[in-house]
Amino acid sequence: MKKLEQQSPHNGFQARFYILTFFWRFIYLLRRDASSLYHLGNVYFAHGHHIKAMQLWNNAVVKDQNHSKAWHNLVQAAVSKEEWTLAATGLSALCRMHPDHLEYATLFSQILKKQNRTNDLKELYLNYVDSVHKTWATTELALLYIRTHQEKEACTLLTSYVKDHPQDAYGWRLLGMSHMKVKNYPLALEALQESYRLHADNEVKSWIVRIKLVEKKEGERSG
Repeated sequence: MKKLEQQSPHNGFQARFYILTFFWRFIYLLRRDASSLYHLGNVYFAHGHHIKAMQLWNNAVVKDQNHSKAWHNLVQAAVSKEEWTLAATGLSALCRMHPDHLEYATLFSQILKKQNRTNDLKELYLNYVDSVHKTWATTELALLYIRTHQEKEACTLLTSYVKDHPQDAYGWRLLGMSHMKVKNYPLALEALQESYRLHADNEVKSWIVRIKLVEKKEGERSG
């Protein structure tokens, strides 16, 4: 996300602040619009008045819920102050308005994880699985399923995914992990071997060896 900037004090600093705030307050009195509040908030933030800036940006999005620039700045300020609920509200709006901006979705998911909002995380990923960010959403949703002991759902999701994206080594890896969790070792082995073929990885190799040992022991017991 583009970072907010704060100006350094200099000669004429206060005069500039009073001139700009007077100007944008006057514009707001004429227009009563969200953009005037947004610009006024920018002036307050640049001159070190962060709480007032956040209040103005919040007023701007109340007046116009689709004012993405005000939401963007409000989210930035909220994150810097660790006000996660406010940041999540803003990112929800930004994801709705800009579904192509993956940076909003990834930051939103990080905050939802921090707040342990599993259902909201699932909804977020599902909103992106059919978008240009399908790979990110699918792998994150699969990991969420694995973490919450929904391995069968992960297997279903990933089986469909690797069918459409057979060159994705990480997708095959997650599919193998999911099958391992439900002790479907033949399918786990198949997926992990495909992952290793696409991208040699020592951890995947160790899982393959482990599965072969398990299958060998099971074969000896049944024999």
